[in-house]
Order: sequence, then structure tokens, then C-alpha cells
Amino acid sequence: MDATRVRGRRDILMRMSPEHLPQVAATPLPRRGSSYSDGWDAIRTYAAKNGHAHPPRGTSSGGLDLGSWVAQRRKEYRSGKLTADEIAEFEQLPFWSWDPRTEMFSEGIHALDAYIAREGHARVTSMHMEAGFALGRWVIDRRTEYRRGQLTEGRIKALEERQGWVWDAVADNRRAGQEALLAFYTREGHARVPAEHIEGFVNLGSFVRWRRREYQAGTMSEERIRRLESLHGWVWEAR
Repeated sequence: MDATRVRGRRDILMRMSPEHLPQVAATPLPRRGSSYSDGWDAIRTYAAKNGHAHPPRGTSSGGLDLGSWVAQRRKEYRSGKLTADEIAEFEQLPFWSWDPRTEMFSEGIHALDAYIAREGHARVTSMHMEAGFALGRWVIDRRTEYRRGQLTEGRIKALEERQGWVWDAVADNRRAGQEALLAFYTREGHARVPAEHIEGFVNLGSFVRWRRREYQAGTMSEERIRRLESLHGWVWEAR
């Protein structure tokens, strides 16, 4: 049975009147081995624990490679070897997807949520790895897709719901740096920031160095120059 016929059977089931459903449900399904049942138990347990059904390859459950088991089920779906009932069962799992590209987006969202829960913000550095997932690269790619108009409304909404998410990382980092510098100035009474100083979650020493480089390169606006020079102790050349 090809994938079109399988999906067609599922659509027919959805349109059938209730009195016809018992007869359809009684139709015998192909027998499955114990490894299939073990996989089902494992994926249900994994989904209940993690909130999604996207185990990476190498995820072990009772000696079963759950990630590979899931990949095999997708392969069966594409080749039309899953029954309509099996398809429906998979699609009831949280965040289930037949498309690995969709799976990667879900995996990125969960990695981002873990990062936010721990750090309190969504300012992910470009090279950051979150539990083996290249979250920094993933965030850059989503922002690039957004600028190019390639993100769906659903994905835009999912990202904008995350605490601290921004589309323009450069502007956001500059704003955060300015706020951190003002906090330091208010507390210390001067703008002589130590080279390695961290203010909150901002590397303020690095922020100050970059502002001096901008000034020396002639790429800083007059307004920003005046704002910095109004701070007591600010200098353009660090000693």
C-alpha cells in the first residue's frame, strides 16, 4: 500500500459516521514483533518525560536505539507501510512530525527553552552548544530565514513567545550593553570599566572595547559619542 492510499484510508475514517467505525476498527492489522511494541512503550515514555517525540539518534531505552526506531517508522510512512491506525497513533504524540526538518525546528525550540530556563534570556552566542545541539547556529539560521521571509507565521509566533527573543541581535546586544554600562556607572560613579568585567549577563568589558573600536574606525554616530563622553571617567583610549 503506497503512502497516498494510506493517507486516503485515514481521511475516509475521519469522514465515516460513528455506526460504521466499529466495523472498520475490527479490521485485523498486520502483526508486529516485540521490538515494535517495545519501541511504542519507549516513545510514549520519552514523550511524557520530555514533552516531545523527537529523540535524537543514539537515545537508548532498554537497549533499544529509540532515535533509529523513530527514523525507521518515518521510512515506513514514506513507503506506505504504516496502517492508518498506526499513522493516527504517531500523530497523537506531542510535537510529532514526519519531516525531519520540522523535527529539527522542534529540537531547536526545546534547546532554546532549556537555555532560557537556565540563563534567564535568549541571547545565545553564535557558537553555543546546548546538550550537543548547535543552538547558536540554529538561532542564526532562524533569524536569517526571518529576514528573507522564509519563516512561517507559526514558527515566528513560536519564537516570539520565548522570553527575551529578538530578531536583530546586534541592536539588542547594543541596547543591553548600554543598560549594563549605565548600571555600572550609577553604582560605581565612573565609567572606567575593567577589561574583563561582567555586568549581569553582559560582558561589559568587551562591550566597551568594541565601542572604542567603533570610534577609532569612525563608524560611531555623533549622538552616541556625546552620550558616552557625558559619563564621568569615560576615555577613548584605555590605559
